[in-house]
Amino acid sequence: MKLIKKSKLVLKFRPEISFIFADRTYTNEESFNITYFGLLYSQLSLPINLLTKSWDMELGCNINFPLQHEFEADVNPTGYLYFSVGYLIDFTK
Repeated sequence: MKLIKKSKLVLKFRPEISFIFADRTYTNEESFNITYFGLLYSQLSLPINLLTKSWDMELGCNINFPLQHEFEADVNPTGYLYFSVGYLIDFTK
């Protein structure tokens, strides 16, 4: 979603949800391996992106929602904030 669009400035909000699937192997008390393939966690990403003629800046938050299985201990959501800055070089000149 474009929040602001001017001649040399664009501010975007680009939310995203991801579903992460993978293969997991657990060892139980009897030393038997249990293999599981399926949903590990969901991730919600909330980035705000500011673009100018030469600069690209992004501030965002990612929140992970793990899926707890019956053979796992308590799992809680985790999250983090991030910030990135990039300078765009025009090689066409």
